[in-house]
Amino acid sequence: MTGGTQELAGADMPDAISDAIRMAIRQIWNSLVITSADPGYPVIYANPAFCRMTGYELHELVGRSLSMLQGPETDPEVIAHLSKSIREGRGFDGVAYNYRKTGERYLVHWTVTPVLNDAGEPQYYVSIQSDITDKPFGLNSFSALYKALHVIPEPIFTIDTDYTLTFANVAFTSLLRCRQRVNLRDLVVGDFAVAAQLLEQARAGNALATARGIVPFRGLDEEICYLDLTACRFDAGPAAEADIIVVAKDVTLHILQNRELSEAASTDLLTRLLNRRSGEALLQHAHVQVKTQGAQAALVMCDLDRFKDINDIHGHLVGDRAIQRVARVLRIESRREDAVVRWGGDEFMILLFDTDITAATEFAERMKVVIEEQVDPQYGRLTMSFGVAMLSPDRSLDETFAQVDSAMYAAKDQGRNRVVVV
Repeated sequence: MTGGTQELAGADMPDAISDAIRMAIRQIWNSLVITSADPGYPVIYANPAFCRMTGYELHELVGRSLSMLQGPETDPEVIAHLSKSIREGRGFDGVAYNYRKTGERYLVHWTVTPVLNDAGEPQYYVSIQSDITDKPFGLNSFSALYKALHVIPEPIFTIDTDYTLTFANVAFTSLLRCRQRVNLRDLVVGDFAVAAQLLEQARAGNALATARGIVPFRGLDEEICYLDLTACRFDAGPAAEADIIVVAKDVTLHILQNRELSEAASTDLLTRLLNRRSGEALLQHAHVQVKTQGAQAALVMCDLDRFKDINDIHGHLVGDRAIQRVARVLRIESRREDAVVRWGGDEFMILLFDTDITAATEFAERMKVVIEEQVDPQYGRLTMSFGVAMLSPDRSLDETFAQVDSAMYAAKDQGRNRVVVV
């Protein structure tokens, strides 16, 4: 076949490709070849640049496997990685020696991208290739460096100004099960602005400056994978914008272990509520917001009535069960933004954010009724006494706590199972 649109049409390209795209594929300076996903991956089209690079005419390529370009010095490890990527439906990026029709060896850098059908299965593979034999970096140096990057166990990748991967080593693509040329936005979990700030900090620096931070990624089976990123800029050439190279370290296990330790340090083991230490820290933070930002926050203290009788008559295991039941009710009935704390023994504290005294009183009254409805075959009906107070910019936290504690004990003195407001 000769030039013009006949090349594409004769190569059985899909009819939906527009004339503009046909012309672009034919005229781009990059070597481009398209293969079928059929066994052997036979060529269905190669643009003129590819034909010039390999020395083959189009009719000599169509229907044949690109393995025809391999030779004695083609790296079998790179080909094995290519085959594995294709089998898994992922993209590929690699460097190896190929051979022209004349037998001349050349160093090629190429990417492979699967083209999926409506069922999500590969139907074609598009490969863009560049002859880098005469690049100033040098044949052996380039090949050795490229291979080294792929065997390094730490994930390494580079991105362009649009945050698209321009290179990713095997460690990175295997960890995240991603393909080449994917946009980093599709891999980062949560607000991408955090990752973008880190990367742009690296881009704004010089070649020796680095930016570092931990970013959550979407890993295998959609589980979050935390990577500690160290990023710096590099210049691809005088006319190119600076790209960023990133070396990552998987710190997921470390993050999860620290989170578990933090939760254990802040959580009451019996009720899984916040413990007193965490409650005191939240109270201090809320009081600062009340004093400096004019926020509203209410404090509710409550205590089980006659809890000592439950322990003395039925034993501590039954008493623990009563405490767990109350904790579960308070947690369910509170809003997500409120803090429910086991203050100690059978005493609980609820910190209600953005709440005035009326709403806080209504909450305590509702809790009183719900707790009273809890009946156990061993200890019978539960009741609680409540004290309610507002955090105030004009009172210290100790003064407010003393007031709400006194209100709770006043409720007990007045007959228990009631709410007292100060």
